[in-house]
Amino acid sequence: SMPSVTMGCYPDIYLAFLTPVMGAFSWQLLTMELDGGWIHKVVGPLTWAALVAYSLAIFKTQIQAIILRLEHQQAQQQAAEASQAKTRFLASASHDLRQPLQAARLYMHALMQVHSSQSAEERALLERVNMGLLNANDLLDRLLDVSRLDAGAVSVSLETVDLHELGSELVALMQAQADEKGLALTFCSDNTLAVVTDRLLLTRVLRNLLENALNYTRSGEVSLLLEQGHKGRIQIRVRDTGVGIPEADQQAIFEEFTRLSHTASVNSSSVVEPVAKGVGMGLPIVKRLCTLLEIKLELTSRVGQGTEVLLKLPRSAQLEEVGIVSSSYGVSPVSEAPPETSSVANTLDHCVILAVDDNETILDAISLALIPEGCDVWIAESVESARQQILENNLVLDMLISDDQLGFGQTSDDLISMVQATQAAAIPVLILTGSSEQERIRSLQQSGYQILQKPIAPETLIQSLIRLNAAVPP
Repeated sequence: SMPSVTMGCYPDIYLAFLTPVMGAFSWQLLTMELDGGWIHKVVGPLTWAALVAYSLAIFKTQIQAIILRLEHQQAQQQAAEASQAKTRFLASASHDLRQPLQAARLYMHALMQVHSSQSAEERALLERVNMGLLNANDLLDRLLDVSRLDAGAVSVSLETVDLHELGSELVALMQAQADEKGLALTFCSDNTLAVVTDRLLLTRVLRNLLENALNYTRSGEVSLLLEQGHKGRIQIRVRDTGVGIPEADQQAIFEEFTRLSHTASVNSSSVVEPVAKGVGMGLPIVKRLCTLLEIKLELTSRVGQGTEVLLKLPRSAQLEEVGIVSSSYGVSPVSEAPPETSSVANTLDHCVILAVDDNETILDAISLALIPEGCDVWIAESVESARQQILENNLVLDMLISDDQLGFGQTSDDLISMVQATQAAAIPVLILTGSSEQERIRSLQQSGYQILQKPIAPETLIQSLIRLNAAVPP
């Protein structure tokens, strides 16, 4: 192997070594006289020329291989950098992406309140508009969910989860969709199955899988099965009798924005019809959540027969192998719906609320949503503007609503410090955020204030304020 390495990597050195050796050898052959022969006189030069040509060919081949390897590494690095840039953009731009949708939902809520006594046709039209906003909100949430998962801004909060109860709730939730399509939705489970995992994230995985199965099944059934597999390992299966997925595409469906062209069915009139609509974000989220929860995901599918997704929960999730019942790591996902409070007074009458946001449209929409609830709403677009409102009007506030990013490098931290300093007693604070940055979310979670992720449903905003108001000591 040594000569070939020398020939391939160092042809000039090899040539310098080969020439004198072959030259001496060729001279010896030239001076030799054999009976009537001359072939021996050209053996040396021909051998030298062949070895030189072979050395240069090997050198060229190795150089080309090195170039291809470097180009491949460069392409991989560029792809990784592009993916990271996309993730950073979505994480940093999430606040601005959510603002218009937040305003639209609040305006829609106010419009539906004003037109609550209008005709059924007008109410139906408003409901359609509201449904469109909800769908847009869902799409944005899915897009930003991928961003947060890739950025590491979603963490796992462990708790004991009754899988039978969770499965029953999901099936009940999806039953209306199954009935609408004439599908059988079945659930089979051992009542004793329970694990330690993140209930919210596992629910999202199963809900996405069930929605996908229902969307791509035109007839037959969709099944959710909970079982104990090999060595007692808990497994979850989602089966359908849908269109199926070609083997060549079974990896591609877990990539963002992938919708397969084969996903159509033939009706009774032999007309090809699309099965479902979407942008291909559900399964990529499922894959990332399974990775986060250390769940092994396996997919089996045959075109025209259906699909089965198998989830194998990690052994650490089994109760007998886990020494804790509840724990939390890093940042808990920001939740839109706050916990229920039994002593909530269902009123915001006469509450003085200061809302601060650097977007005038958001402030206007918040006012329209809260004034019908009996609130005295004051608005400001910056920390300094809020200070002037409080001092000039001698405001005694009951609550503060603050956007997290207030422009000019200021955040809700600056606003809260200023406002609390102007009040005789500490007041409840509700922070609205569209951020996906892990460090910022962690800081907000540690602040102790109520946090909601934009875009927020108007009902959620109102109920959150009611809870905050009820929690204030008399």
